[in-house]
Amino acid sequence: MSYEAITQEMIQALTDEINAIKKGKGNREVPVENGIRSGCSVGRYLYTLTAAFELTVPDDTPAQLRVADTTYDVTVVTVEGFEVTLAVPEDLGTRVPFGSLNTSPYWLLDLLRTRLAETLSGKLRTNKGMALRLFNQLPNESIPPPPPGPPPEFAQIDGLSSDPEKRSAVVKALLQAITFVWGPPGTGKTTTMWRTNLNHFSHQYCCT
Repeated sequence: MSYEAITQEMIQALTDEINAIKKGKGNREVPVENGIRSGCSVGRYLYTLTAAFELTVPDDTPAQLRVADTTYDVTVVTVEGFEVTLAVPEDLGTRVPFGSLNTSPYWLLDLLRTRLAETLSGKLRTNKGMALRLFNQLPNESIPPPPPGPPPEFAQIDGLSSDPEKRSAVVKALLQAITFVWGPPGTGKTTTMWRTNLNHFSHQYCCT
């Protein structure tokens, strides 16, 4: 399959999922009140509001804030119990007495759908060869090893040593075009990437 055909299938799958969430009433609109403008960051206005009930929304989640008859695309900066801080693209004044926050999960899916469509239109650049390797449409080529020298290093990081699985991931990442490292939070993905980069530069592995 071509990159374009695969991407069109992904866009359609995302559209189906978004529609399913909407039909299943997956929207979560939370009343908010007592909003106070608490600052400005990177051209966006920060507002801290009190939600009607405790939120469990990850930081940096896209959301929509409705104030009166206007809806704003916002980003959840932090959530602490009932208190939520939002980054808003427009100045809403020093106070926002009432509003509602839509934290439906389909906003992330919609954002991904938009980005995929932008790769098809040419607005967003993408490595199509890498994407085709991801979907097994092109072989995952091996990378020539560096000149003879010391083996890969696995130094301790913050007093923690790497286990055999992490060492295997580092070696694979150094010797093939694409390697996926997956794991739940706290399983060592970041330190594995750190060790991979360290060995990549210190042992002169080829770059693809």
